[in-house]
Amino acid sequence: MQSLEQIEGAWEEPQFTSSLVLRCHAAHKKPIDHLSDLELATFLNQDIGIKHILPEAVRRLAQNQPDDTEVFDGQLKEAVERRTKYPGTSQ
Repeated sequence: MQSLEQIEGAWEEPQFTSSLVLRCHAAHKKPIDHLSDLELATFLNQDIGIKHILPEAVRRLAQNQPDDTEVFDGQLKEAVERRTKYPGTSQ
């Protein structure tokens, strides 16, 4: 499976180096099926690559095998529900 970088193109090196920016920048280079549950949830919550990330997130939830990377239990599920309830927004 391809990375978001391969699908959407490379990002410039970050000028603002918060931990969130650095994590997203690194995850953007990973194949989508290698992203952690936390990385998928973060991309969904940050409105990054939704049309590519959402199917993988839904697939993971259907498998019901969390990888224990979430900050809180159900974080990926919450991000998917938010994204499918309000598809055009980050809320």
